[in-house]
Amino acid sequence: MRLLNIVFILSIIFGQTENPSVNTFFSSSSLSLAGAGYLNLSSTSLRYNPSIVDRKRFFTVSIINYKNDISSQSLGSFFPICNGYASLSIKNLSYGVFDSYDENKIFLGTYQSSDNWLTLSYAKNLNALPFTIGLSYNYFNSNLANYQIRKSFLTFGTNVRIKKIKTILGFSFHQLGFKNSKYKIVEPNFVFSILNNLEHL
Repeated sequence: MRLLNIVFILSIIFGQTENPSVNTFFSSSSLSLAGAGYLNLSSTSLRYNPSIVDRKRFFTVSIINYKNDISSQSLGSFFPICNGYASLSIKNLSYGVFDSYDENKIFLGTYQSSDNWLTLSYAKNLNALPFTIGLSYNYFNSNLANYQIRKSFLTFGTNVRIKKIKTILGFSFHQLGFKNSKYKIVEPNFVFSILNNLEHL
């Protein structure tokens, strides 16, 4: 209990605010896993390890409606190319339409607020080893009325397949490249994940 209190206090002291779209669900499959599923292949998710691949081509469209007219829309595709596997996705998070007033409460019109992501990923199996490595490039564009933020960052991931126990171990580094930005949008983070096939359900 004392350890939990220490962790809680440290999280308050050193915690930082992130852009809300970083923690938003764009993929219905990720939403159904309550934030887990970094090793679950989804071309429209921000929460995934880019080294996860599939030998099939597929196209995904996802729309999630939140409260207060906030909604996310995304579309993505996955396909084999250049002895590897690539995915391309476009994601939009709309916060809605707002009324604008001046200091005298005179109506000036309406404005929109949204966050947009363009993601391009590539992964490749290492034939001599049970490893798959992957890299994704993310372009982030945030709009609030006439204000705009544009940034790029990388995500690197790898996974190890242990066939004997039907388990995959994943390691991924997310939001690389934001550290030196004057906009403290997100901080780089490391994710360790495990995927295991159940013998019986």
